Amino acid sequence: MQLSTPPTSEIVEVKRLDHLPLVGTMLRELAVQDTLDALIPPHTRHAITVGECLEALVLTILTGEHALSRVAETLADYDVEVIFHRPVDALQFHDNRGHAGVPDPHYHIVLWYISPAQVETLQ
Repeated sequence: MQLSTPPTSEIVEVKRLDHLPLVGTMLRELAVQDTLDALIPPHTRHAITVGECLEALVLTILTGEHALSRVAETLADYDVEVIFHRPVDALQFHDNRGHAGVPDPHYHIVLWYISPAQVETLQ
């Protein structure tokens, strides 16, 4: 009598989305990333821009995680490629990158109140 081998099951990795794609889309429509990246040019050694970093910080806060030092760990549970609409690794939002994204704790608050057209006028 020959024993049959059980069929191998496929392992599927499931990641969360929640409301983050909707918020990410709204941030893009408001041109938050473009506005920041126009004011603070990206560094050649970084895989993400300051604008993307700030978007990650906002999205992390909206997950209920308010410790901004764990952005990479928090976003690792989510499908960041869907949220950011491009291939991106959640681990790129490490602590050092997050602090570089917010050079002055009060600076980014001003950017929420001005449009890209106003930024061009200010420059």
